[in-house]
Amino acid sequence: MVGSRGATMRGEADTPVVAAQGGSPDRALTAVVNGLAYGVIFVLGVVLAVVAGFEHALSAPMVAVLLLVALFAVPYGLGRLMKRRLAALIAAVGWAVMSGVLSGQRGEGDLVFAANAAGYIYLYGGTLVMVIAVLMVPSSGTWLLGPGRDAGRPSLPR
Repeated sequence: MVGSRGATMRGEADTPVVAAQGGSPDRALTAVVNGLAYGVIFVLGVVLAVVAGFEHALSAPMVAVLLLVALFAVPYGLGRLMKRRLAALIAAVGWAVMSGVLSGQRGEGDLVFAANAAGYIYLYGGTLVMVIAVLMVPSSGTWLLGPGRDAGRPSLPR
């Protein structure tokens, strides 16, 4: 369907585009709720970094390897639930920011991540699985290429 300004609208039956008024109240509410949801996702990534950062060296490198599964599952699951790669990216950024803060040496000389196998597996492996998790979430499209395959547009035959 074509809106009042000639733009194609997806998924809306007979709703006119409210461009002159700055959008509808439903869109404003959706934007606020999405902003809050992304904020909670960022905090979840920070909490994941704090908890996993202090628990990664419990019993040899095996715990660090098991934490890699959680570090993959959280952003991947959030990205799939929100149907946006941005959700997975925000969780990964929250984890990376807090892990960067925790990887520095404190004033009294304490370290959260020791220079041992468990620390290296957790930091480098965590970075790798976070990148993989973000890239495995299906894309909803880009500004350059338009909507992705999951946005209701049929895919090209193979």
